[in-house]
Amino acid sequence: MRIAGFAFHLHLFLPDVMKDYQAKNPKVMVSLRSGNSMEVLKMVLEAEADIGIARSVNHPEVETMTVARRSAHPGEPSRTPGGAEEMGIARGN
Repeated sequence: MRIAGFAFHLHLFLPDVMKDYQAKNPKVMVSLRSGNSMEVLKMVLEAEADIGIARSVNHPEVETMTVARRSAHPGEPSRTPGGAEEMGIARGN
């Protein structure tokens, strides 16, 4: 399984998830690649990654699922309408 994501997101979300996953699936080889959200999307679209973890990525050729949502911190500009930041998982169709 090839996973791409922003380094911070990989560090934040994956350790516990991967520990459980690999305990249940010891024969599955997992590789990690990091990049910004657009690079992660490109890796998924070009089949260089099976799963991408990125912020606010939408594209008609990938299936996405929101796994975390937070409000922008005071004084921090929001990247999305309404001031919420989403992190999701993208998977090629």
